[in-house]
Amino acid sequence: MARTIHDTWGVANRAERSRWSDPAIPKAIAKEMWANWRRQQSLRKGERRRRQRGALQPQPVNPHRLRIIVEHEAPHLFHAATDEDIRNVLRRMPYGWLDGLQEIRLCLDRGGRDDEEATARDPFTGRLRTQYGPGVFAPYPLGTYYPRTGTIRLYGWLCDSEARAPVAMLLKLQALRVLVHEVAHHFDHAFRKGRSRWDLNDKRKHEDWAERMERELATSAVFPYIARRYAAEMEQLERWLEKHGGASVRPLQVLYYDGCAYLTLLRAVAAGVDSDTAKGDFASALHRAGANDYARAAVAEVLGRNPEHAGALSVSACILQCEKREFAAAEPLCRRALAADPSCLRAWDVLVRGYAIQKRWQEAATACESAIVHTPDDGRPWPYFVSVLAEAHLHLRDWSSIEADAVRLRHVADDDTEIDAEVHRVMASCWREAWDEALRRASSLLAAGKAVPGGCEELWLMAAKFESAHRLGLPNQAGSFGAAKLRQLEDYSVGENWAKRIREIPR
Repeated sequence: MARTIHDTWGVANRAERSRWSDPAIPKAIAKEMWANWRRQQSLRKGERRRRQRGALQPQPVNPHRLRIIVEHEAPHLFHAATDEDIRNVLRRMPYGWLDGLQEIRLCLDRGGRDDEEATARDPFTGRLRTQYGPGVFAPYPLGTYYPRTGTIRLYGWLCDSEARAPVAMLLKLQALRVLVHEVAHHFDHAFRKGRSRWDLNDKRKHEDWAERMERELATSAVFPYIARRYAAEMEQLERWLEKHGGASVRPLQVLYYDGCAYLTLLRAVAAGVDSDTAKGDFASALHRAGANDYARAAVAEVLGRNPEHAGALSVSACILQCEKREFAAAEPLCRRALAADPSCLRAWDVLVRGYAIQKRWQEAATACESAIVHTPDDGRPWPYFVSVLAEAHLHLRDWSSIEADAVRLRHVADDDTEIDAEVHRVMASCWREAWDEALRRASSLLAAGKAVPGGCEELWLMAAKFESAHRLGLPNQAGSFGAAKLRQLEDYSVGENWAKRIREIPR
């Protein structure tokens, strides 16, 4: 099927001059026109690049002769991947993947970041960055590929020599992972894309493909090289992990698959945290990474000496609940943990999650209230507890409590919880059949673009708008909510009966 993207600004002008029942329509037309214009420019740029390159194939590259340039050097700038590391990993790349690659540059990133990931200013440049470990600040981005020049840039970490020592191997693995990721982008651009494409959303597809190749190349190229070249360092790290983490683990797995587990333990040891608490936190991070055998070994070591340790008991309960859905066995462990430490939020989290999964909404609501009460005085309740509390009140038809839940969600105050609060109010209006209110609020939030596109909040708002409009006899305001959306709605605990009700609406 042919598709045209030859829209002009005149399309937008005519749309804006015309009269529409919904003011969002001309805005949507203008937005689509602008996207089509960008597609045109992307196609033209890509075609010019292809013609300039001509019919010649990219030239073969010998990894041992490839230019590797250190663009920036400073005492505080740590290039974790050395010249030797880079060449040996590139030598393990699939045949032909490097063809056309011109050079690799080790340099300083051009700026910090200003999003929620920025946790501190580094003392060397004064820029906002993510603090990766004690005294170690991450560049942003970690690396880039420039297709016009066939250049890969790997950016250095900011830290002094003492701070980098405990995380040197972790940063090396990270740098080599970024290297093979950017090599995948080079191969994708040079050989897979072919002619320019009209869909600008392909960027996400290319990134997903590069991430998948990164995982495969890490297994085939990075892991074998690190294990052979740095065997002594890996053995030393394994002893350190066993001593401080309570489990004999394979360092490469801990470092690569979830460096957060190692960093969690490293920070705890550096801060002088109690040994059992540090091991419990380490086990929890391992469990989140899916390394349950290692997590079990770590908590077993703690519980062998301290059978009522709240942190270790809650991790054991979480493993039982997540891995085998053994809710009956997990609940008593949570209760034991809370008896030992009523402020153990990890135990409350596991207990609340178990009740919600089992749809035991009254018990979930009671557990959420208790968890909020036991939140430390200097902190705010976890948004998860307040969100589950609101969902429980929805299922229990406790409409008066949902308004209080919305106020609590706003108190937790960030963009996600603010829209969560509004969406629960819309759902409450819809479920108690206040159709006018539900339609007005849902339409307003959707038109304002408050919900993340494709997220659950947007789906729930669309369902509320669709049902409310049809119940009011206003199908022209209902919007679209087809079979695919209904199946998505059924995947959520709030949507099972809701989707059934929507299916019964006469069309």
